[in-house]
Amino acid sequence: MTFNNAGIQVPPNDAADEPIENFRRIVAVKSFGVWARMEHELRVMRAQGSGAIVHDSSLGGLIGLPGRAAHHGTKHAAPGMTKSAGVEYAPRGIRVNAVCPGDLPVYVGFTEH
Repeated sequence: MTFNNAGIQVPPNDAADEPIENFRRIVAVKSFGVWARMEHELRVMRAQGSGAIVHDSSLGGLIGLPGRAAHHGTKHAAPGMTKSAGVEYAPRGIRVNAVCPGDLPVYVGFTEH
């Protein structure tokens, strides 16, 4: 079993004002990072004939909020990849699921007090 948790945080921005550098960085970590891990894991699990992958998305992968278009857009990628890969690989004995927790007091690299 594998657990994929890719996270990065940038300040909230109006969707029209999001710096392209922020968006590229978010996509590189949250979307590409999850896909790249899953691709490798699926190859290994396909060869062994079984396995389980769990992606850590977030509530942001299911909803939208003001100032979070880039963040939530990339978080939506994990459930989409999960659903598609899950349907494709279930007949091969590989489970692909996602968890989507809400806000937590622990963020990337630090604890808020």
